[in-house]
Amino acid sequence: MNDNLILQAQKFELHYFFNDKSHLLNAFVRNKCESELLSIAKEVAKILEVDIEIDSEALQEGGLVDIWKFLGKNSGQIAIVIAILTLIMSRVPLNNSELSNLQIENAKLEKIERLLRIKKLKQESNQSETVDYDKINDLIDTTVSHLSQEIKVKKHKSNFFTSISKTSKVTHLTARALTDNYIEINKTEVVKSDFANHILETDDLPTKIDEDATIEIVAPVLKKGKYKWKGTYAKLDKIIDFSIKDNKFKTEVQQGQIPFISGTCMDCILEIKQKVDEFGEIKNKGYSVAKVLRVHDETTSFETEQGRKHRKEKNAEIIQMSLFDKENDV
Repeated sequence: MNDNLILQAQKFELHYFFNDKSHLLNAFVRNKCESELLSIAKEVAKILEVDIEIDSEALQEGGLVDIWKFLGKNSGQIAIVIAILTLIMSRVPLNNSELSNLQIENAKLEKIERLLRIKKLKQESNQSETVDYDKINDLIDTTVSHLSQEIKVKKHKSNFFTSISKTSKVTHLTARALTDNYIEINKTEVVKSDFANHILETDDLPTKIDEDATIEIVAPVLKKGKYKWKGTYAKLDKIIDFSIKDNKFKTEVQQGQIPFISGTCMDCILEIKQKVDEFGEIKNKGYSVAKVLRVHDETTSFETEQGRKHRKEKNAEIIQMSLFDKENDV
């Protein structure tokens, strides 16, 4: 890396190397790769709160070379985006075989720290005099570690390497940060045998649990069978189709022990199956009620046996945690 030029990066180069002497790459594969790469660049710039425009230069030979020139109001911050993008292309995220809700929660917890680092990074990039390049490089490396775990970045990167893996002629690729007159600042490389390390094995997320869900019943299922209930999930304010896993509750409904009128609601533990779509957005793909805790309408309310048991278990946990905290205070 040419540290002294790190803040002069204006161009990003992606170079595909082939196992033959041609300069041809399947147009659908190349266009897909370009789209995913630009999506990563857009997401990185969005997180860093840097406004950018990207111009595409004419293709160059030597395998196949794409070059994009980044434009914006602050050249130092544009250079930071390019430097981060160059490193992200070769950085293998932790736990890349799958996506997890823990990653989502960790991302939220780390957001303040990440924003503080980004603020410092942007401040450093604005100081044209007495630039501390070691500090900038350290901040860039840490920021890359954070951004490589972002779900949208991981998904677009997975899409990129999934697409490029479909052609056998690509042996490896390099990403370079360049000055306006093509002086190399930074370079990373990914060989074909490592492509799979950047590809997600599944788009499914672990089931999300909402222990405080309320659903207003629109259409109950009153007979046996694998039928879906329909109701309005209060937290999303939308009608959902859902199954009931609570066999005791289902039996009571089928035996007519639980009446339903307009406005009947259930408080429950709701399981939500989620996945990440093609654009890195988290989507709910299925709902099921694990336990029904309470049934109520405008005039009546009663707690189910499952609800009483769940409430007692929660109260016991709270008491236990309180005693644990007191012991630690001693």
